[in-house]
Amino acid sequence: PGDLAQLQIQFHKLSRQFHPDRFINASDEARAEAEARSAELNADYARLRDTWALIEAVLNEGEETAPSRSTSSAPPPDLAEDYFELQEAWMEGGPGDPATREAVQKFLAKVETGRGRAEQEVFALTQKFPFQGLGDAPAPWTREDLEKLRGAVHNVRYYRSFERDIRSKFLKT
Repeated sequence: PGDLAQLQIQFHKLSRQFHPDRFINASDEARAEAEARSAELNADYARLRDTWALIEAVLNEGEETAPSRSTSSAPPPDLAEDYFELQEAWMEGGPGDPATREAVQKFLAKVETGRGRAEQEVFALTQKFPFQGLGDAPAPWTREDLEKLRGAVHNVRYYRSFERDIRSKFLKT
């Protein structure tokens, strides 16, 4: 999301303004404040440069104003069902069964494809959230936008979790 070049320009501008070296002859209080602002600015810049960290920050910010809802969500139903069937086949056929190994590979391919689509959906949704610069710019998104983004991020998390499980449980060598 956003324009990284604009982010970098704004970061450097604020970094020059609040850098502790500019406050070398100032009071101890002013130097401490400059160090704190500079550290906060550096941390924010690092977070904003990482797209997934930014998405998480936007979602966490939205938690404060989001309507109350269940904190639990479920994986895509077809994915969970296929995973349970794969576990049953694995217990019945075992790791040496060629049909079971083939089923593992097919399911892994389905999960990787689903993860790719879910990640594309997240990135498409984030295009609604243009970078407004560091500071107190108003949020350009609505609760509905945040809910769509939250759902898409949850899907990515589920696909990644299934992918990790498949690799650790079924494909370890």
